[in-house]
Amino acid sequence: MVLTTMLRNLKETGYPLSLRQWNLFTENIYEMGLSDGAMVATAGLSLPLHKMYMNSPGVLRWSKMGMAIQSIFQAAWLLFWVSYVTTSQSDFLD
Repeated sequence: MVLTTMLRNLKETGYPLSLRQWNLFTENIYEMGLSDGAMVATAGLSLPLHKMYMNSPGVLRWSKMGMAIQSIFQAAWLLFWVSYVTTSQSDFLD
């Protein structure tokens, strides 16, 4: 698949690699870096939460409510970042 894509690009543009998306990566590089950093930092919150579930003797134990809380946190995290990316980057798609 990679080879056929390279050959098609070579035939169409004269170059083996097509960098049509390069403008998307360089236009708002600081905003992209900040949002990627924030995404990584918020994903890092899962580890302390999971450690809390492991050490909790009560309701927050993984087998009781911990798994549900972690699942809700991850679903909210995913929903937030997917909606953020689609709303903030919609001007690039037009």
